[in-house]
Amino acid sequence: MKITRINVRNLLIPLKVPYALQKSYGVKSHTCCVLVAVHTDEGIVGYGECNPQPGFTDESAETAKSVIGKILAPAIIGMDPTDVAAIDRRMDIVCKNNNLPKAAVNTACYDIAGKAAGVPVYKLLGGKLQSSIPIMHAIGNISAEEGAKLVLQRKNEGYRSVMVKCGMESVEYDAERIFAIQDAVGKDYPLVVDVNQGWDYHKALRFLRLTEGCNIVCLEQPVPHWDIESLIRLKAASDVPISADESVFSIHEAVQVIENRAVDIISLKVNKHGGILKEKQIAVLAQYAGIKLLMNSMLEEGLAQAASLQIGVTLPNLVDFGSAYFSPLRLDDDITTYSEQVRNGWVHINDRPGLGVEIREDVVQKYLQDEFWAEA
Repeated sequence: MKITRINVRNLLIPLKVPYALQKSYGVKSHTCCVLVAVHTDEGIVGYGECNPQPGFTDESAETAKSVIGKILAPAIIGMDPTDVAAIDRRMDIVCKNNNLPKAAVNTACYDIAGKAAGVPVYKLLGGKLQSSIPIMHAIGNISAEEGAKLVLQRKNEGYRSVMVKCGMESVEYDAERIFAIQDAVGKDYPLVVDVNQGWDYHKALRFLRLTEGCNIVCLEQPVPHWDIESLIRLKAASDVPISADESVFSIHEAVQVIENRAVDIISLKVNKHGGILKEKQIAVLAQYAGIKLLMNSMLEEGLAQAASLQIGVTLPNLVDFGSAYFSPLRLDDDITTYSEQVRNGWVHINDRPGLGVEIREDVVQKYLQDEFWAEA
């Protein structure tokens, strides 16, 4: 089997409700989806996506499209897409970093490999350990009153936990929000606090002390991605598990936080790691280091979430408070059938070949901004 051509489409999809992150990330009202379709000489088509968020990621939609069209596609057209390790190696040779466009291509190749073999991708990764995973929902930087109401609603819908974005206002303000939310949902309901690099060590430590007594099961990326020392100090200073997100894009960064025993949890995202193969490698490293994994998302559509699920069901060290498998539900629509797998706060794997989802072409056309073909 050989890759013959690659189609790249750029979609812009509104969120149902604007998503307020920390100050420098701002408020997100849309998500960008760079949709990739890898075509083969045997008629099998594989799909992948990436979701650039400038500020969080190095890439934008324009750079991701350019890298795929001008660098990655010319390098891999003619190769066998089922040799995903060879495809990944070739992409890394011709292009440094640029994990997001590589993730879209890698995911599409896994989709092809699964379809060609007639098995779901998880079978190619060693097989599943679970058939369903509980979901952690999320809310943005909204007021204490609004947050309490919304988190209670999510709890009643069956979600195992909720991630609360912080870092837009003062530490004291965020602590008040957390107490209000905890009072609304009860002391036993788990809360995840995600700061997206919005604090320094002292602010993070003050927050942890102000919120003692709350059921915070994870403090995610409280400090800048490069500040591994502060992660180490926070981990030592508190019983609240510390998670790395922006600090771990590459396997080399994963090794750094693992060797320094800097965190209790690593937040995995198929986009940021460069695809399924590299994410699985990081997951195995974390497993043998005794680190838990949170399957997270980047305002993703159904393809990236389906890819993440194929990995997630193979892992023995997922956090027990749920993972972020709800992303397409907060968008205007899902470009795939993935959302059908989300029910009552759980996501369920299916046994369809490849990523296990179908493209909804009518939805793709609704949000399509532009497209091009890369051919030999």
